[in-house]
Amino acid sequence: MRSALVNYVGTENKFEGVIQRWSHYFEPNSGKTIATVVIEDVRDSEGTPITNHAWLKVNKNLLKIRKDSNIGDKIKFEAYVTDYSKKGGFRDYGFMDVKDVVRVREDLIIEDDLEQSVINLYKANCTYKEIERMLGVYTDKIKRIVRQNDDMGFEQKALLTTVMNLSNRGFKVKDISEITGLSVATVYTYLPIKKSA
Repeated sequence: MRSALVNYVGTENKFEGVIQRWSHYFEPNSGKTIATVVIEDVRDSEGTPITNHAWLKVNKNLLKIRKDSNIGDKIKFEAYVTDYSKKGGFRDYGFMDVKDVVRVREDLIIEDDLEQSVINLYKANCTYKEIERMLGVYTDKIKRIVRQNDDMGFEQKALLTTVMNLSNRGFKVKDISEITGLSVATVYTYLPIKKSA
């Protein structure tokens, strides 16, 4: 079934799959232990089945979702597809340079109700980029939906919480700006003023 990946070799595409287990293997050539995650029911951005399972090397993009994810959670990601030789000379296909990884919060997504899904995800402190990846809508539309439904001020509260959480996790202002879609100047207004010693 993984042979369907041959159509994607040499290109970067969007995919989704379900976390089956976190694992690792020993690489004899380098002497390093490599962390991996096995995903099942891998599909392309159109929902077409690609392979029943795949192994992804854990990089910083996958590490970001590891602590918040469980077995059975769906993830969406972008990756470069490559071919390689297995032991015995067999050809196989896999993913490299996995990025833009997001855990799909299916518990908060309501089928056929985009507006409520956006509001639910936003109230759960998902960033604009995360919502965009989960729902497949542009950030501008997400912002418009949030503003139209901001009768209780949850947009400001959620933004403040998101900015503070990212700052506490060591993200720089420029990174926070990119993740949240806010300008650098706006990010600074959310951060507490640091007193110089």
